[in-house]
Amino acid sequence: MDTPKVVDGRHADVTTSRSIITRLAVLASTRWIVTLGVWLTVVAIGGLAYIGGLAREGFPPVNLPIVVVDGTYFVDDIDAVDADVAQPLEAAYSAIDGVVEVQSFALANAFAVVVEFDDNFSSPEGAALLEEANASATVPPEAGITVRPIDATKFLEVFDVLVAVTGPDGATPQELEAQALKVETFMAESDAIDRADVQELFTAGIDPTSGVEEIRRTRFGRVALDTTSGYQEAAIVGLVRSESADLDTISFSDAVADRLAQDAGLDEGFEANVTADFATAIRTQVSSLTGNLLTGLLAVAFVSLILIGWRAAVITGVFMATVMLAAIGGLWFMGYSLNTITLFGLILTLGLLVDDAIVISESIDANRDEADDPIGVVRTAINRVGSASLAGTLTTVLVFGPMLFVSGVLGEFIRAIPATVILTLLLSYFFSIIFITAVAKPFLLKGKPVSNPVTKIEKFLGRKLGQLAEYPSSHGLKGLAVGAAVAVSAVAIVFSSFGIAGSLGFNIFPPGDDADALSVDIDFEPGTTIDQAQALSSQVDDVVLTTLGDDLLRSQYISGNERGVLMFVDLVPFDTRDTKAPV
Repeated sequence: MDTPKVVDGRHADVTTSRSIITRLAVLASTRWIVTLGVWLTVVAIGGLAYIGGLAREGFPPVNLPIVVVDGTYFVDDIDAVDADVAQPLEAAYSAIDGVVEVQSFALANAFAVVVEFDDNFSSPEGAALLEEANASATVPPEAGITVRPIDATKFLEVFDVLVAVTGPDGATPQELEAQALKVETFMAESDAIDRADVQELFTAGIDPTSGVEEIRRTRFGRVALDTTSGYQEAAIVGLVRSESADLDTISFSDAVADRLAQDAGLDEGFEANVTADFATAIRTQVSSLTGNLLTGLLAVAFVSLILIGWRAAVITGVFMATVMLAAIGGLWFMGYSLNTITLFGLILTLGLLVDDAIVISESIDANRDEADDPIGVVRTAINRVGSASLAGTLTTVLVFGPMLFVSGVLGEFIRAIPATVILTLLLSYFFSIIFITAVAKPFLLKGKPVSNPVTKIEKFLGRKLGQLAEYPSSHGLKGLAVGAAVAVSAVAIVFSSFGIAGSLGFNIFPPGDDADALSVDIDFEPGTTIDQAQALSSQVDDVVLTTLGDDLLRSQYISGNERGVLMFVDLVPFDTRDTKAPV
């Protein structure tokens, strides 16, 4: 136990428990100029990572061991498509080593086969095996087969950005596709673009009964560039980012916009616009992170101002900003990007990282009378709370630790959350011991203790809680009985919560309070023709436009055919509209 001793009327530092943590804190306090240099280095690295070092992406890369094989077979007979193409392909794929499950689907003139591999395969590796199997599969040569690797973090599982080509009223699908081919050629010439593909509106196939080649419309696209113009027929060009260009999502989106601003050689009345990318969402998320950080800084600074003083408020605010910058720099060195998942992790830690700062600052303030030497105050304060603060930090770290070892697709997707949280919490504790103690002598201990009604209530409650904690050990059998009753009650509450937990639903992420995007899925009944699908889609278009009104920023058909439609709807930023996305 640390006991203050009076020597010549002055308090002398006689603390005896000097752990590694305490020695580190004392070293930072006595060598505060060196500590200042370390702090400036951390801030510089974090600022560099935030400004340009850390790539902005939509989602972290995820290995999804699934491949989709689809195509056309113009026989106007669902049973023939199933027997001649879908079932033979399913049988051929099922015989491949590493295939876990195969599902096939047939329509009157089209088919699809979904193949799932075990986790040791990537989607491109699986696609290569399926291509080999196609060569030996007993399917009619008239069947057009396309193998599609899956990347769940991209549009249509392939593309980083979608560009819609629209034309004047009355423009035919053939004219739209012809103009889209011009955009494809023009965009592919950019060093930032690895590949540009038109999503063809027409498919050529051979009728097996007549042997004559047929060209049928098998896809349609639409886009709404704003509320007033409504949905327009469009041809879609998908763009794939070049690996050698070293561009993140936002930089690539800007490069695409700059390229489209040049003359692509389109005929009069036709234009090309970016209608689907992740850059808008990333910008919103980064802005949200910054806003949450500033809000957290102000809230914590206000509480510190009331309870500890303005000096502690300044220190705590600077500390939080430093930890966040250090965490961003750490993510940079670890090879992560600033994406939806890591941003979620950073925002999640805002309410956690401040604990260390407040505990250390409050302990230094509370122990200012234990020694006249500021270094002695720091030593006493860290001796008393340093280990407890470390235990609290490690407890939280251990809660998130098991998430690092979740396997499969889910594990790959969410692993960045525990990595971000653990990194931030460890940095928070380390910096609280280093930086806050370093400024204690020249700054924190310069002022007088805060005395106001709030601090008096705080101290009163602290004393009462201390007495409550002391009660079981200081009141004999009665105290032991009370302590045992409290322990049994706590255990009972924990076990009773298991039943409640089992009744709760499971979500990887809980439903958000708001978002800047929606998706609309339309499924058509079997036998629906492409013309009927377009007519039904027009009804849905009217509902979207009427319901959203001025809240609609843009909308894009990601895919559209006689089987169904997937539509993305971008809303105006949530801070500029009154209606929330769930509504």
